Amino acid sequence: MGDGGIMTASESTVALLAELAARGTDEENWYTLPPKAYCSEEIFELEVDRVFRRGWMNAGHVSQIPEAGDFRTVDMFGELLVVSRGRDGEINVMSRVCPHRWMDICQGQQAGNVPSLQCPYHRWTFSHDGELRAAPEMEETPGFDKQDFGLHHFRHEVWEGFIWVNLDGQAPSTADLWGPMSEQLQEYGLADWSIVSSTAWGESAWDWKVFIDNGECYHHIGIHDDTLEPVMPARRAVDLPDNGEYTLLYANGHDDVLVPADDGEVDFFSDDPPVAGLNPQQRRGLGLAYPLPNYVIALMPQYAVWFEVYPLGPGRIDLTTHIMLPSDLVDAPGNEERIAGHVASANEIHKQDIVVCEGVQRGLEAASARPGMLCHLEGHNRAFAKWYARQISTA
Repeated sequence: MGDGGIMTASESTVALLAELAARGTDEENWYTLPPKAYCSEEIFELEVDRVFRRGWMNAGHVSQIPEAGDFRTVDMFGELLVVSRGRDGEINVMSRVCPHRWMDICQGQQAGNVPSLQCPYHRWTFSHDGELRAAPEMEETPGFDKQDFGLHHFRHEVWEGFIWVNLDGQAPSTADLWGPMSEQLQEYGLADWSIVSSTAWGESAWDWKVFIDNGECYHHIGIHDDTLEPVMPARRAVDLPDNGEYTLLYANGHDDVLVPADDGEVDFFSDDPPVAGLNPQQRRGLGLAYPLPNYVIALMPQYAVWFEVYPLGPGRIDLTTHIMLPSDLVDAPGNEERIAGHVASANEIHKQDIVVCEGVQRGLEAASARPGMLCHLEGHNRAFAKWYARQISTA
């Protein structure tokens, strides 16, 4: 409590979230999160402890480190991580902090391929599985044993081709959390997709939850009225069943953009055929998958857009978008032009989203902002709000 026994804004927000979590599946519970949840430093500190460190955070895709010796660096909530592939082909997620005197062993490097990981300060050298291989002059130090000074490992798993890290090491497995979604997405075969183009948007001025909230299709009728709404009307969006640990929805194509296929089904209009093996739902439009908290992938019948999102603080994220294709289609004839078209389309839509995400963040920070009421087309937002309220309310 604040002075005089009065709740602080953060305490009041947590109390509202606890109330939201307690409502459970109340069918009349169609309210947003409290605005202060999106712009409070104290709430962000709770998120780091109760959401990000306890959960599974996306740390990349296997196609970003395809060869032995490949590595990429990720900074995450005070941890300096290196994601690397060893000579045995296994992926490791480790601390980049040298166990000698704390130097970032990958200082100034974001990605690359090296035979070993070497600290530039004193040349301590580590294998890609974190084992200390060389420590100059340390054999003269009493009590020193190389086996005691490997890089710290973080628990990680690969789910659908994406690399996930659990900082506190205690989360249920990704299979336990997202197994049902794997079944719903199995026709895509995402584990065998590859990144073919990336666009770094850098620091963006809105909260990570604003970005997740923006994942509904209701806003097609507004900011996307000239891009998505004519081909994927908001009223045609459907939420698929979930287990409370993710959301999955589809924006079905308008009749005008559905064309008969040779097998008697209909496909979303494109110069390119859909990925082989997709089910009728997946062939009709856009799928949006959200394994919570920080992952978004938009699945068109012909390609995907993965949004790599890292929360930096209240009202700030770092964002990169990646165009992905099934690996066996990466080198298909004419792909350069197709990929350029996918990039242009994704960037056009994201630029529209920038306008509303920035505007929403400014509105959230206004003193007069209050919780809002969701539309029946915002089931994704309702499910996310319940999930988030549970996490923050659990000490």
